[in-house]
Amino acid sequence: MYAMVWLFGFVLLFLWVQSWPGIIIAALAYPALWKAADWDPAFLEVMVTALQETPPTPNRKIHSGDSYAP
Repeated sequence: MYAMVWLFGFVLLFLWVQSWPGIIIAALAYPALWKAADWDPAFLEVMVTALQETPPTPNRKIHSGDSYAP
C-alpha cells in the first residue's frame, strides 16, 4: 500500500513535471512512509479518516452547528 502511494504520489509526479528536486523529495519520503508503516500499519487509513471533511447535517442552520445524535 505504501509503495503504491509513493509510486503514484512521487514517481508519476516526477514524470509529469520532470523536476529533479521532486525525485529527491520522493527518495526522502519513501523511508518516512516505511517508518510510518512500521509504527502503525493503518497509518494511511487514519490520516485519510482524520483529513476527510464531515458533511454538514440538515439541522446545521437550526442549531448553529452539526448534531449527529438521533
